[in-house]
Amino acid sequence: MKVLLRNYNGEQYVWKKAEVKSATKFTLEDGRVVSQAEIVSISRDNRKKFVKCSACGEIIRNTPEAINEHKLKGTTSATCFGCKYMREMGSKQLSVKYTLQEDGSYSANVKKSLNLVCTATWNTPDINSENARGYCKFKQCATAEMKAIEDVFTKYPNAFDDMITVDKVLDNGFTEREEYASRGKVEYKLKARNNIIAVVNKLNIVDCFVIDYRNHRITVVYSKKYDKLFAISSETYTEVKSIWFMPDTTFANIKAKIASLYN
Repeated sequence: MKVLLRNYNGEQYVWKKAEVKSATKFTLEDGRVVSQAEIVSISRDNRKKFVKCSACGEIIRNTPEAINEHKLKGTTSATCFGCKYMREMGSKQLSVKYTLQEDGSYSANVKKSLNLVCTATWNTPDINSENARGYCKFKQCATAEMKAIEDVFTKYPNAFDDMITVDKVLDNGFTEREEYASRGKVEYKLKARNNIIAVVNKLNIVDCFVIDYRNHRITVVYSKKYDKLFAISSETYTEVKSIWFMPDTTFANIKAKIASLYN
């Protein structure tokens, strides 16, 4: 799948290939991890091919074979290799072989005898013991529920694909706040009782809105397709049906004003 990023290496609204990393994170083709709220749109969303383990949160391909393999992870010490809880104890070097490298340094091939233990519990059992199986972080996966991945993009496909440019806000009484121009973005404020600020990127696209009411601020984006506002908070989108710091009538008026810009 491809994701449309708000910002990427100094550029704005850039398409990049991505893979699902977690329920709220994505891994780009260059290895960078981005959050849900850094994404404006998703093309060819393939996350229906994956599920999330309710016990450990791992993302698994939605096939019987992959799910069964995951459910059995807590039953074998093979899972310990690569686990953050595995540690070496009682290490004793048996031999070492040094090899000269082209740059003049040496590489070392070391043979050791040691015990491998699990530190998920205080008594650090051997990874091959029944005790280690009992404290394995994947133990609960055997009976866990495999849940569909759900977020704003799966529930509301193409939610933010309808965009407006700076001309729309200028035609509707917004004025530029020159002192707030920074990092390729310019703010335009509607002169009214309730402050609505349109944040415009360097492509002249309205990226989001800031609602400023009695010293409280909230950043939102509007979906014309679904006639909904979504807050950008904690790296995710959250649907906004009301705002705690303002009356419902005020919120309704602000939402209607923002929606009118998309008509």
